[in-house]
Amino acid sequence: MPTHDDWGSWLFLAQWERVVPLLYRLVDTTPTDLDDDQRTDARQRLGVAMCRCVQLEHHLLAVTETLRSAGIRSVVLKGGATAHLDYPDPSLREFSDIDLLIDPVDLSGARGAVEAAGWTQGYSLPSGHDRFTHAVTFVRDGMELDLHQRIAHRALGRLLPTEELMAEAVPFRVAGTTLLALDPVDRLIHSTVHAVASGRAQQRLSTLADILIVTERHPDLAPEVLERAERRGVRSLVERGICDAYDVARLPISDDWRRAMARPTKRRDRLVDRAYLDVRRRPVLEELAHLRHLGGVRDPLRYVAGFFVDESRGLPDRLRYVWSKVRNRA
Repeated sequence: MPTHDDWGSWLFLAQWERVVPLLYRLVDTTPTDLDDDQRTDARQRLGVAMCRCVQLEHHLLAVTETLRSAGIRSVVLKGGATAHLDYPDPSLREFSDIDLLIDPVDLSGARGAVEAAGWTQGYSLPSGHDRFTHAVTFVRDGMELDLHQRIAHRALGRLLPTEELMAEAVPFRVAGTTLLALDPVDRLIHSTVHAVASGRAQQRLSTLADILIVTERHPDLAPEVLERAERRGVRSLVERGICDAYDVARLPISDDWRRAMARPTKRRDRLVDRAYLDVRRRPVLEELAHLRHLGGVRDPLRYVAGFFVDESRGLPDRLRYVWSKVRNRA
């Protein structure tokens, strides 16, 4: 429990991990020795977090309508959907950007539509990498919009086909507007894969909380989640994500999930498992898994060449860019 003396550490951690609403709920409902100033601080931080979420949802509704007017279907990902569909109260889930999934064939049209609406691309991609990147980032008015053509990086995005995910999407409403989200099974698969791909050091408590919320509220989903994950070759990552969440929370995994995870795994992608589940992550294995799932010869060559063939950068800058990508995933 937070105390008067360590309150600053709790507040910093909650902001960094994007769980300010959960910290506020804790101190608002549980006796502590926090003084009035500290409780006011918690309430103010919650207000700031929720104001940003409302601003983001305002832009989410506008962008969704912009895409809809251009004939482009979109699906809300991560916190923007999870808050309304999985948490008992949307105000318990903080999020910091807008994440939308679109069909890869619509990426060019979607980019044109959002740019016409005032959004600008946040950073440049390597030459020819538009078709290989899992998302393109745009910014406007201090807000960030990620247009995803796949829900995960590299090979993981290829293992989780966008067409399948969008076909299973379910409706929900925000401010009287109907939006789409991944179905409950795919939302949990997405959360677990995202947590594992981020690596232990980069996992945010907000994502782990998403996993715990769904597994605790819907133990009946366990067989279907693991069956669908196994069919796509990511069951081992889903199981690791669930185990990580319960380990961090210091909670026992429910019997339903234990029984489901005890079933033998008949199908797995061993290269992907090695790339993401080994104690020491190896960027080379991540790239090799990605290249294999690109298939053929032409696309892998175009993907690799994109890191080096970039007319906007000199050769030293290009080499530094490649090294930074390797170092950041080491």
